[in-house]
Amino acid sequence: TGRYQCFVAMKAGAPIGWSCSAPFKQKAAYETSAETSIYVAPYETEQALRNEPFVEYDANRDFGPEKRRIVKSRTDSGRYLFIVYTERNGKLRPICTRPMNEKERKQYHEQTQTNP
Repeated sequence: TGRYQCFVAMKAGAPIGWSCSAPFKQKAAYETSAETSIYVAPYETEQALRNEPFVEYDANRDFGPEKRRIVKSRTDSGRYLFIVYTERNGKLRPICTRPMNEKERKQYHEQTQTNP
């Protein structure tokens, strides 16, 4: 209850997902703003990185010595994910995984020539 909340999805007694909100910044100008967090299970990231079709490209920002790549893909259950990763010591290291927004899903279908 209250202004900021957290919701947890459970399956067989184990958390499989969550979503939370929190204050964005402590300044008065941001009083009505909230920051949100959404959990994506590690196995979903792994599925999306393996599944085809996917879209992959270089991140446009400079992150120093590590090159960042972006992948748009789907999990086995059809969840659309946007993944940022780097490669370290020959292994893929996810930096961030989140659900694709509507614009990204549209671009994904255009780029992969698939139907929603």
